[in-house]
Amino acid sequence: MFQGSVRNSTVCVRGQHEASVECCPFLILPLPLLPSGDSEQQYSLEDSWCACFRSSVLDGDNQMYCDICEEKTDAEAMSQIEEYPQVLMLHLKRFEFDYTWMRYTKNSSIVEIPLSLNVEKHRYDLYAIADHVGSYTGGHYFAHIRSYETQSWYTFNDARVEKDQL
Repeated sequence: MFQGSVRNSTVCVRGQHEASVECCPFLILPLPLLPSGDSEQQYSLEDSWCACFRSSVLDGDNQMYCDICEEKTDAEAMSQIEEYPQVLMLHLKRFEFDYTWMRYTKNSSIVEIPLSLNVEKHRYDLYAIADHVGSYTGGHYFAHIRSYETQSWYTFNDARVEKDQL
């Protein structure tokens, strides 16, 4: 119900053959937190999803060694979901390592999250969000959960539950 599978592959551009393939099961899919469009202040879950599955070219110093061609060649690396779970759990990667300060920093920007996510032939409706308030070294978690029966949202903060407006 919760497990899916991601297929990571690398294709040799010269020979147009798959140089490597790896299938990885997942329960929670981590997504990079990237700015939307031209603005560094706006973030969206959909843009993060697209960035996660965008192919990248391995060329120049990043060429890969192709066993079939027996030399370094340009390649295209890509990931795609091979098996979609019934229930999709996503994790926005808000923490990044700051090499200037040699510590993790949190991107606390607001992220636009749609109430439903359409991916290929699959539709996922949003029913819960886990929020973290704090830093890399400490903080507090609470959750926003939508009732399946009434479609109303509630905030769960330890022993306190309140009706919410999302």
